Amino acid sequence: MEKLNNIESIKFTKETLLIKIDNIMHQLDLKLISKKLLIASDEERNNYIISPAV
Repeated sequence: MEKLNNIESIKFTKETLLIKIDNIMHQLDLKLISKKLLIASDEERNNYIISPAV
């Protein structure tokens, strides 16, 4: 499978997902993208697997 993007880092604040992809930092509001992540514990948030989208 061809690699399309380079995910460099993933971090969480209380209400935000910070993800750096191809040297560009994206800040996403968890209220808008995922209620499950918004209410998840730090341990749950940091236990993730990145999988390719098809």
